[in-house]
Amino acid sequence: MRDYYIRFQAKTLLNKRPISKGDLIMNSEPFAFVINSNHISEYCGYCLSRTTLLKPCKKCRFQWYCSPGCERLGWDFHKYECANLKRMQNEVPTSFVRLLARIIFKLQNGGGKIVEKYNGKDGRRFRDLMNHYADVKKDEEATKEVEDLIPKLKTYMGQDNLPNFADFLGIYGRVLVNRFCLFDDTMMTFGSGLYLAASIFDHACIPNCYISFSGRNVQIRSLIDMKELDYNKLRIGYVDPVCSVASRKADLYRRWFFWCDCKTCADKERKEIENSVICGTDGCDAKVYIPEEFDPENPYEPKCGVCETPVSAKRVRSYREIVFTTKKILKDMSEENPNLPDCVDLLEMQGEILHPLNVWRVRTLDFAFNACVFNGCWSRAMDYGDMNYEGMRYYYGAENPTFSLFLVKLGKAKIYLKEFREGVTHLEVAEPILTDALGAQHPIIVDHLISINNLANEDLSIRLERTEKMKMKEDLQNWVMSLARPQVRLNIKAA
Repeated sequence: MRDYYIRFQAKTLLNKRPISKGDLIMNSEPFAFVINSNHISEYCGYCLSRTTLLKPCKKCRFQWYCSPGCERLGWDFHKYECANLKRMQNEVPTSFVRLLARIIFKLQNGGGKIVEKYNGKDGRRFRDLMNHYADVKKDEEATKEVEDLIPKLKTYMGQDNLPNFADFLGIYGRVLVNRFCLFDDTMMTFGSGLYLAASIFDHACIPNCYISFSGRNVQIRSLIDMKELDYNKLRIGYVDPVCSVASRKADLYRRWFFWCDCKTCADKERKEIENSVICGTDGCDAKVYIPEEFDPENPYEPKCGVCETPVSAKRVRSYREIVFTTKKILKDMSEENPNLPDCVDLLEMQGEILHPLNVWRVRTLDFAFNACVFNGCWSRAMDYGDMNYEGMRYYYGAENPTFSLFLVKLGKAKIYLKEFREGVTHLEVAEPILTDALGAQHPIIVDHLISINNLANEDLSIRLERTEKMKMKEDLQNWVMSLARPQVRLNIKAA
């Protein structure tokens, strides 16, 4: 690797400085990254820009670049994999195999010396990342994946390039628990990467920081005010909060080897809402808690707190069958392109049983909503969005940037369907929150929000209001400028 890679510093605020909501607290460079195979021809292999003007590597025809300059810079990584990708062009390894191979090659060529500073004095090397060595060795799923990965890496990299088993287990563990998903300007996932300094952030189900990307770099901004920057109090979200406590905690342990004990996971009321059904007795629409799974040691007999009617065993069985099917189908569904017919079938099955705030109902509606947005079904998208507004607001929180992204899509649907006033209201609520979370220059702010907002000018009353506001703003600016001009005093003597 080139010498200038040996030491670099993430752009962060100094520790002793207070921070405000929206402040950029880290801008971390990638140690290694890969683009998912299904998106490989859509993003530059070095700068990660998305453009239609990409050209493939002339040797392997697998990696794509936006310019000769990016191709030259990308060769630092690509030179170790180019021949292998050309040799295996008919059976390209998975994205995770390619990421592991890139990291192994980098470590063999001086990557272990790289230190990324996250403040004036503290930094992280690859070896500083948690590897969960003992957890990986005793975890059946992880052990099976390691056994599956080694022969694939051997075929891809060659036996001579593979580290010994103990070293490989340490590399695997570090990559498994510290990698980030890569998001583009529209917040769609297209790859994964390892960031040394950014790996310092721990998890909270309701985080106080937000992740976005600027080219290759991961940017993390604060969602709160702090008297003094303290990384021990800053958290990002590893998993989607629109998921039951039991499923979320199991997912966190399976992927990161820890049991979450945050306030959200300990919230008894939230847990009961997550797994609630509609009572349904004589038109009673009260929500009733039913445990997600049956526990023979602690049998629970659900009963409506309003009409005091016990929930029938048949309804309990139906609920658990619906939840099982919903979890199974959504687990295998792509969040980038959800299957709308499957979502519709799930919603019909959930019918009048799941409460509107039931977490699996909310999650299914969100998948259906996104499927409609991605496919331009704006009328149905608006219907699903309106149905799910309260659910999304409850699980994310009104100030959460992800809820604001939901509002942007819902506002877009309403404006497209000529419901300008409601659409603009959603955008006005979302804009300041997203500005804090993504930065004022993020494409969602400067391009997407503005272009959607301009469509509302078709409504004459909105257009006139905006024209008047602009005139008032200009008048105020002119008045302020007039106060700043030096005053000329006339000194007239009496005759």
